[in-house]
Amino acid sequence: MKRRVDLLRDRLCQKEIDGLLVMKPENRKYLSGFSGTAGSLVVTREQLFLLTDFRYIEQAEHECKQWQARMADEAFAHILSFLKPGCTEVEISLEMEYFMRRGGAKKISFDTIVASGVRGAMPHGVASDKQLEIGDLVTMDFGCEFNNYCSDITRTVCLGAPTEMQERIYRIVLEAHDAGVHSIRQGVKASDVDLAARNVIEKYHFGKNFRHSTGHGVGLIVHENPVISAKDGTILQAGMVITVEPGVYLPGWGGVRIEDMVLVEEKGARLLTNAPRDHLIVL
Repeated sequence: MKRRVDLLRDRLCQKEIDGLLVMKPENRKYLSGFSGTAGSLVVTREQLFLLTDFRYIEQAEHECKQWQARMADEAFAHILSFLKPGCTEVEISLEMEYFMRRGGAKKISFDTIVASGVRGAMPHGVASDKQLEIGDLVTMDFGCEFNNYCSDITRTVCLGAPTEMQERIYRIVLEAHDAGVHSIRQGVKASDVDLAARNVIEKYHFGKNFRHSTGHGVGLIVHENPVISAKDGTILQAGMVITVEPGVYLPGWGGVRIEDMVLVEEKGARLLTNAPRDHLIVL
């Protein structure tokens, strides 16, 4: 969509036109992605304004967040072919940032985390010069900002055939992730979501190795309230976007984290990020 708007702005400059009012629904959707039944779009040489009934504001925000989530999914799909023995964590981080910014992102949401091998035991292991090796688990936590909204996703993959332990830890984290997501709906406390995910990891006796909250709100900034932790009793409301990101971290061995953006709905939850997670991807 950004390319479409940029092409239109080029024409405005060529014709020395300050701005254009777009009223046809098909043109409005083509340029902004907004699919509401009422609204107008104002495109200037520098800015883009959506003028609509206040009832559609939430829809427009959700569509923007969905676009962000799709960009994160696409970045993950792109980077899989880039992961090879000998490439560095920093190279992976830069390639993902370049892909997302080329796709229209303003910037990355936060310093990209790429933690491979034993570095995976660090929940916030910002990309280093470490080279990937066969047998490494590689955890990538990344996101971007577009139209002022942020995305946030984490996936863990394995470079080469995984060990039984690597498969086991991944399955535990995935079970915890799914338990957290399935607990989400309007009226549930943030702490209840944390408990649902944490109970799974504790069931397998890795509770002490899950050393952070289960998630957080995400929107105009990447870490917003509520915090999905035992200490936050915020009642979740439909329309909130939160993350669910359990992990297990074993010093000297490595770690696994799986994170998705989730839209709270009245009777459940909807995953906004949908990059493959149902099994440990082997490269």
